[in-house]
Amino acid sequence: MLIVGIDENGLGFRNQRMLGPLVVTATAFRIKRGYDFNKDFFWNELKRVVSRDKSNKQSLIVCDSKELFKSNNQKTYKLAESTVLAFYSLLNRKLPQDFDNDFFSEIVFNGQGFLSDCPVNWKSSLCGIATPYNLPAWKVETQFIKNISEKLKEVLRRKKIEFIFWKSRIFCPSALNKAGGQNLDKYWLEVQAIGDFINLFLENYTEEISFFSGKIDGWGEKKILSCLGERFEILPSPAKAGMDIFTVFHKGKKLKLCFIKSGDKFIFPISLSSIFGKYIREIFIRRINEFFQKFDSSLDWCGGYRQGRKFDCFLKRVAKIATMERIPQECLLR
Repeated sequence: MLIVGIDENGLGFRNQRMLGPLVVTATAFRIKRGYDFNKDFFWNELKRVVSRDKSNKQSLIVCDSKELFKSNNQKTYKLAESTVLAFYSLLNRKLPQDFDNDFFSEIVFNGQGFLSDCPVNWKSSLCGIATPYNLPAWKVETQFIKNISEKLKEVLRRKKIEFIFWKSRIFCPSALNKAGGQNLDKYWLEVQAIGDFINLFLENYTEEISFFSGKIDGWGEKKILSCLGERFEILPSPAKAGMDIFTVFHKGKKLKLCFIKSGDKFIFPISLSSIFGKYIREIFIRRINEFFQKFDSSLDWCGGYRQGRKFDCFLKRVAKIATMERIPQECLLR
């Protein structure tokens, strides 16, 4: 059977001002046994190479992504990048050399033209740099990645677990602002992205499939049915505390879809997707900072979420630069 974990990064609170894209990521494992999400076995089965403990320097760390990307702490960012690149290497049989040509092209969902409708020349804008963005971004040890990736491959083989899929759907700020103008909020976009992944799996896989996602703020059974019911036949199961469970039918196939409160904390594939998506988003946030610091080296680093005056000060100081570079506000802020 296939176990698919989905998570978002960059959604924020309902009216929170933010920089950077929304990233919705799905990862999938093929297993040859049953799976009870209440008793997730992944951490235990992979304990030779994977740990939740950030002090474990011999393992890949898979835990709450917010703990790995905390206040731009370079040490924890390096831990996260090690995990990302090891799993990337496992899936693609190579380490990426740069973000744009190697990494992004492999993980973007369905060949998504993320920047195809960009209102500015993105090659010289805050989303990109004229030259490829070299990886690793946080200078992790590539030899460690190569060694641990080989160990991970062997442990997965012995445990009869196969890592088969990782793709990310990415919404730039201008796309999110445009959707907002059509009264389609960012939560609706997240659910539509989940629908895109559902469609892909139902069209390409014949085995039993279970999707797991964290619960979406303010989205219960009624909204899920309304949103996904436009694309699939979808039936709810009896409600349980902290979760909504559905059966999704399409073209004679079906899968189970579960939205579970705080699922990223105890369901391994969701946690892994969260780390992958957060990594992608942090690359974009880093590029935004580096872009404006080329014009004003005294600018303090700004995170992607508004949490106080530092965020507001950053926006005020970069406004003139954005105008000079013809970057519309909807590309910078959402």
